[in-house]
Amino acid sequence: MPTTLSVYGMLLGYAIECALKGIWVLQGNKLVDNGAYVGISGTGEHDLLQLADRAGVDTSAAERSVLTRLSVFIRFAGRYPVARKAREMLPVHAPGKDRTDIDYMPLDEFDCAEGLFRRLTSVLQTHCE
Repeated sequence: MPTTLSVYGMLLGYAIECALKGIWVLQGNKLVDNGAYVGISGTGEHDLLQLADRAGVDTSAAERSVLTRLSVFIRFAGRYPVARKAREMLPVHAPGKDRTDIDYMPLDEFDCAEGLFRRLTSVLQTHCE
C-alpha cells in the first residue's frame, strides 16, 4: 500500500476519533476535568471501536471492521514501519478480503470510513445549528 494511503488512514482515523469524542461531549460527558485530560473510561488508546461503542454510535459490521483497521493506522501504521509491541503486528482478517496484513486497507474500506466520518460530522453539525 502506498505510504500516502497509510498517512491518509492515520489522518482519517484521527478525524473520526475527534468526531466520536465530540459526540461523547455532546452527550454531557467530560474529556477534561479541572484542566486535566480524563479521557473516556473503558476505552483503549486510540481504540476507535471502543470509542464508538462508548459514545453510543450505531455501526455496521463493515464500519466496525474499518474502525479496527484505522485504530492500527493511528497507533503506528500511518507513521512507523513497525509497532512498538510485536502482538500489534499480527495479521487482522478483513471480512471478504484476501489481504490480512495489519498495515493494509482496501480502497473500499476507505470509502466506508469516509462515509462514517460524514455521518458523525453531520451529528455534530446538527447540534451546532
